[in-house]
Amino acid sequence: MTTEVIFSSTIFSGLPVDVKAAIAPREPDVGILYEWVDEMTLYWQSGHTLSDKLHDRVTKAEWDRLNEEALEAYSHPEPGD
Repeated sequence: MTTEVIFSSTIFSGLPVDVKAAIAPREPDVGILYEWVDEMTLYWQSGHTLSDKLHDRVTKAEWDRLNEEALEAYSHPEPGD
């Protein structure tokens, strides 16, 4: 069972996006000792998803940073979430 988190971030050196990430739980019985990002979708602040062309231009370093931000949002939810 995954938990969904939504947060705001930036890509391409400052372009604002909203991020929806599904966080999967740890599964120590199969060797997964930490929560992990199962799926992540990037949205413009208008609510539309990024085009495939832009999605493909997101660098590995940006995906790594977004993964870290998703896990941080999961670990420290905003009040009212």
